[in-house]
Amino acid sequence: MSEEQKMFFILEEVKIMCNENCPCWGKNITHPRICPICDYIFKGNGWDGIDAHYKARHEKETGELYKDWWARICSDHKAKR
Repeated sequence: MSEEQKMFFILEEVKIMCNENCPCWGKNITHPRICPICDYIFKGNGWDGIDAHYKARHEKETGELYKDWWARICSDHKAKR
């Protein structure tokens, strides 16, 4: 199976487990975790630093408070797997 085919199946799996309201919907951001807005790659364990990153770089541009934005992320994307 080619890398392109593997990526297709991963994206399809993410879409099945996720929902359209999730900011990460349709994106393969599981490992490493990647900001769904700007593609910044988080270092460390899972989403470490997402709150500071979002507040500093995206809260003003999106007009959505971090707590509201994070609440829309589905449980599959919040998981530290």
